[in-house]
Amino acid sequence: GEDEVDRYKNDLYARQVVPIGKSTITLSGRANNHESVDSKLTYDVAVAIPVQFMTFHSHYGTGFRSQSLYELSGAFLTSFGRFEVGNEELEPEESTSWDAGVTMATPLGKLGVTYFENEIEHRIEFVGSSYANLDSLYEVSGIEAFHEIAFTPDLSIRTSMTKTYQEGLLDIPQDQYSAVATWKHGKILARASWYYMGDQRIGVFNLNTFETDVIGQSGRNVVDLYLSYKALKDVTFFMKADNLLDENYTEAAFRTPGATFIGGVEVKF
Repeated sequence: GEDEVDRYKNDLYARQVVPIGKSTITLSGRANNHESVDSKLTYDVAVAIPVQFMTFHSHYGTGFRSQSLYELSGAFLTSFGRFEVGNEELEPEESTSWDAGVTMATPLGKLGVTYFENEIEHRIEFVGSSYANLDSLYEVSGIEAFHEIAFTPDLSIRTSMTKTYQEGLLDIPQDQYSAVATWKHGKILARASWYYMGDQRIGVFNLNTFETDVIGQSGRNVVDLYLSYKALKDVTFFMKADNLLDENYTEAAFRTPGATFIGGVEVKF
């Protein structure tokens, strides 16, 4: 019936690592074959060059994202009836990206910084009351940095930051910071994580107007805890607390759960 929609999608992926002395070049390619659009070949080239206590790295690649079923044919029911949000006329997204950076091994731990840029053509967004391709080129750039240090053989801490630049940035905070402390001793693993996401603009669908409203969301601190015990080779007992501070925020226009506590056992077969 009209509510049944299907599309086939097949990808063929290949990757080759080429060592040149202590340096490496990584070549990869993907053939994208989708029922409703022309086939597309994408590629990625990455290099890593160690120089004494530093490693310089860079990559350049192309990307392709075909339209999802929901973006093409999505709909939902309201008190007014069936509401169509899909768009069969959508074009796939195409992108190019590159980055360059350096990692360093120092007596104070491992440090790294990377600059990145990304450009997307025909970006698919929910505009007004349905999905559409943006006319303008979507350009985003930023800086990522991290520091990792092992205080003992059992205890390590990794901190990181990401600063993203883009005019009218939506659904992504410009500033992100994190710190993760990991303690592993024998069969016990404990991890405490802190994440800070700065102020951001988010898109929320308005059921009264059937259009997308852009609203502001304040920065938030998210704390997660995790503890596990590996009783047997393939059996691990665990418990965790997510969003321990019970922050109220949204991700990708959906409200996230409040403080959540989970315990269980993981069995590998």
